[in-house]
Amino acid sequence: MSRGEKLFRFLASLMMRDFYGSVTIRFEGGKVTHVETATRRMWVYQELPAETDGLTTPSHRTHL
Repeated sequence: MSRGEKLFRFLASLMMRDFYGSVTIRFEGGKVTHVETATRRMWVYQELPAETDGLTTPSHRTHL
């Protein structure tokens, strides 16, 4: 794997998974030393099911 490929693959996987949030990447001496992700999601009230069995979740998400 080439020098930044691991980081780019990670960021691409976040986009493919509909990630909503922020990514903080720290560099020291030209190298990545820390990657941190933070997300906060909320469900649209109209999308909440009337009853849940604990296994299903609503399909539509929004972010703050």
